[in-house]
Amino acid sequence: MLLETSHITKKLVGRLDPGKELITSLSDTCRAHAIGAGTIEVFGSLSSVELIAYQKGGEAVPIQKGSGSFTILSSTATVSMYGSEIAIEARCILSANGPLGPQILGGIIKSATIESVDVVLAGFDDMVIERQPNFKEGRFTIEGIRKKSASKSQSLNTPSSPEIAKEAPTKTPEVQSEMSWDDAADLTSQKPTKKKLIPRHERISELNADLAAEMDIDDIDADVELSAGDLLLHPKLGECRVIKVEGDDNARVRLPKGQLRKLSLAICVPIFVENKNGRNIFKVQIN
Repeated sequence: MLLETSHITKKLVGRLDPGKELITSLSDTCRAHAIGAGTIEVFGSLSSVELIAYQKGGEAVPIQKGSGSFTILSSTATVSMYGSEIAIEARCILSANGPLGPQILGGIIKSATIESVDVVLAGFDDMVIERQPNFKEGRFTIEGIRKKSASKSQSLNTPSSPEIAKEAPTKTPEVQSEMSWDDAADLTSQKPTKKKLIPRHERISELNADLAAEMDIDDIDADVELSAGDLLLHPKLGECRVIKVEGDDNARVRLPKGQLRKLSLAICVPIFVENKNGRNIFKVQIN
């Protein structure tokens, strides 16, 4: 069992802008108020919705996708962190008028358009909930809850305040018992050769000219770095949302059907296309 007690809680009450995407609006609100752990209650109605559920093994199954007028009967969301990205899981029960009359729908909100939505957001300022992808179940599960000191809790005033999980200290490799003292001395005296790492934007800079012609893109800005929250237009997987960028080599993305996937940036080269609604959009070139 993994449990922690929060002693510092703040609540935000308000209304979200109509026409905006619900999960994105909730994520932006949490980021603006430096909330890395909390719960959200949602009230009101939606003009479009896409609901999913997960089968055993992690397969995402669509439940409902369409436009209309959906009344929120009950909806609760959790707020946590995945690296530096806000992770929100929202479950709901909706009422909608269908061909056979009123219908009741329920599931996990993959996306939704706000018609009229009020929220009550309870943030836990003295802790950060860390989630990690569970590829077997196809969803995020709580892997850790970190307590924050009072000084850090009081100083949260920037969007980047939710703390990022610290890397475990690197262990010094032990000298094997079969090695002689002379061999160990020689090994210690040798200076380790460090492999020079070439930044990803430099590795793909030489490809940009050719890729621009092949992809029919006039302006490519190689200085725009891929980051969490960006969108990747993959030729086979479709529109993917970047969850986390792991160094210069890999990116964790969420596929259109909800599955999580790890992409190699050496093979799937992201090329910046445009910034739309505050999000950078990249087109993937298979190298």
